[in-house]
Amino acid sequence: MHQAASGQSPPGQGRIGALDGLRGLASVVVVIRHISNAVEMPFLSRWALLKSPLALLLNAQGAVQIFFVLSGYVLCASLARNRHWGDMIQFFVKRAFRIHPPFVFAVFFSWLISFAFLVSDTGEGTTGWIERSARIHLTPRQLFESMTFPGSAMGLVPHGWTLTVEMIFSLLLPLMVWVATRIHWSMLLILSALTLMLGPISTLLWYSVDFSIGVALFLERDRIGRFFSAAPTIALPLLCATALALWSAPMLLGWFTANPQLGILIGGGDPASIWISGIGSAGLVITAIFAPWARRFLSSRPLAWLGKISFSLYLLHRVFITLFAPYLGTGFRWLDAVLLYALVFGVALPLSALAHRYVERPSIQIGNWVCRRIASFTHTRSLESHAGDAATRPELGNGD
Repeated sequence: MHQAASGQSPPGQGRIGALDGLRGLASVVVVIRHISNAVEMPFLSRWALLKSPLALLLNAQGAVQIFFVLSGYVLCASLARNRHWGDMIQFFVKRAFRIHPPFVFAVFFSWLISFAFLVSDTGEGTTGWIERSARIHLTPRQLFESMTFPGSAMGLVPHGWTLTVEMIFSLLLPLMVWVATRIHWSMLLILSALTLMLGPISTLLWYSVDFSIGVALFLERDRIGRFFSAAPTIALPLLCATALALWSAPMLLGWFTANPQLGILIGGGDPASIWISGIGSAGLVITAIFAPWARRFLSSRPLAWLGKISFSLYLLHRVFITLFAPYLGTGFRWLDAVLLYALVFGVALPLSALAHRYVERPSIQIGNWVCRRIASFTHTRSLESHAGDAATRPELGNGD
C-alpha cells in the first residue's frame, strides 16, 4: 500500500487521523454557513458571496456529503471485520449508542435554551430563517416524541435530518456492503443512481450515492494507493484542486434558489448537485488518505481536536445561532456579523468539548460494554453448538 509515501499505517489497517481532521473542517463549514444564513444581507451580496472563492467556507451541503462519504468508508471498514451474526448485532448496537444518546442530549439542551429565544420583527438584523427557528417551543409531549428517533426534532434541531440519513444507512449498510463484495461496488453505485430518478419522495435515499462512494473507496483503497504511488507527484495536488472544484460546483455555478420568506439562498438539494458534490467529496477523502501533505495538515493537533468534537459541534451550534442572532443591530453591518461568529464559536466550541467528554464518550463506552456482553453470549452459544455437534457425531472423537 501507500505506507511509504504517507509515513502512516495503510488505509484500512487502523484509524486514519486525517479523516478526523477532514470531518472537523466539514463541521466548521456547516457552522459558518448557518451563521451566514442568520445574518440579514442584500440578496445580490449573498449571491455574489456564494459564487466567490468564499463558497469553499460556506458549502454546508458539500460538508454534509463529506460526512456521508466518510461514514460509508469507515463503516465499511468496521463491517469488513464482522464474521458472524453476533458481530452484526454489535455493529448496530455501536451505531445506535454513537448517534442516539448525543442526539437526545442535543434536543433536550436545545429545548432548555429555547425558553430564552428572542423573537424579533423581520428586518431587525436577522433573516426569516432564524426567526422561524426562534418561534419553535416544543411541549413536553412533543419533546419526548422528537427524541424517539434521530431527526429534526420538529424543527428544534433542523439540521438533524442528516442523523436520520445516518441511521437509515447504518441499517442498510450491511446489505450495501454485501452487494459491493458479492457482486461489485459498481452495482451498488448503479442502484444508488436509480434512487436519484425516483423524485422528491425519496430525497433521503438520494444520499445513498455518498455512502456507496465511501464503500467503493474502502474496497478499492489498495488499488488507489498503488495508482498514486506510481503516478507523478503532481497527481494528488491536481486531484485535490479538481475535487474542490467539483465539491463546490453547485454553489459556484449558481445552482441554488432564492427564498424571500427565509431571506436566504438554498441550493444543493437536487440529484445533479448531489452526484457532483459526492464525486468531489470522494476526491477530498482520497487526498486526505493518500497525500502526505494533506495527512500532515489534517492530522495536526488543532484539526484533530476539531475532529474529536465535530459531532457535538454539529449538533449544538444551531441553538446558539438562534439565541444570539436576534440581538444584532438593525440592517446588515459587518461588525454585527463578526460579533455573531465570535459569540457562536466562542460558546459552541468549549461546550462541544464538554459534550464530547461527558455525553459522547460515556455513550460509546456503554455501547462497547453492551457489545462485550453480546460477544460473551454469542461465544458461549458457539461453544455449546460445537459441543452439541461433537455429541451427535461420536465418530469424530475416535481419531477420525
